[in-house]
Amino acid sequence: MRALLFAALTGLTCLAGGLSVAPALAADCTFDDAPADLSHISPAPAGTPADYARWVGAYSGDAWGGSALCGTFVVNSVDPKAHTAEVIYAHGKFLPWNLPSPKQYDVTARFIGDGAARLRVDLPWHATAFYTYAGDAVDGIYGSSKIHLKRIK
Repeated sequence: MRALLFAALTGLTCLAGGLSVAPALAADCTFDDAPADLSHISPAPAGTPADYARWVGAYSGDAWGGSALCGTFVVNSVDPKAHTAEVIYAHGKFLPWNLPSPKQYDVTARFIGDGAARLRVDLPWHATAFYTYAGDAVDGIYGSSKIHLKRIK
């Protein structure tokens, strides 16, 4: 059971919060399927390098590429001096993986590599996801699972 839950959660990428708006997303996912708190998204302060500031926002979609497990990833704020970001990692319910309700996790992520090209998100269940900024989306990887989440805010 724990292995199944671990497998289910590892393919998700989410940061967000409950909001009454439900933008249309990939597959059959809507934001309401993997809600997260969007009330703490803060614009990057003046003078923040653009490669950090561009991450701030919310991204959502089909987290497992066709599985119907919906995910949301929210970058609330960035700190270029500390090379960190405050994020929310959220997933929707998915009964085949014994996920009966949506959940969100508040996490401090770390920028890795040159500048702010990638974010490393260490999750509470001792798993790690990596995200790459892709314009109006983020591309993630967890183990062998690939994630593509579109910007919704």
